Amino acid sequence: FCSSAEITDNSYRDGEILGSFVGELEWPSLEKINILLEIPNLKVESVALNAHNPKEILGLVDNDKGGSQLLKLKIN
Repeated sequence: FCSSAEITDNSYRDGEILGSFVGELEWPSLEKINILLEIPNLKVESVALNAHNPKEILGLVDNDKGGSQLLKLKIN
């Protein structure tokens, strides 16, 4: 999963981007959450596993100004 935090007064308006988290959930119970990466100052909108490298996640970043960027994120 990915989640992002922004400073804003409601859930519809964009605000200053604080950062994002990438993690994993225990399925199907959802009882355990493990944060794999903390990414400051970027808003990760989606993630995908790299089938060729289990230590790498692809992340799509949105800067709220119309630009996007694809990241290769390494898991330790």
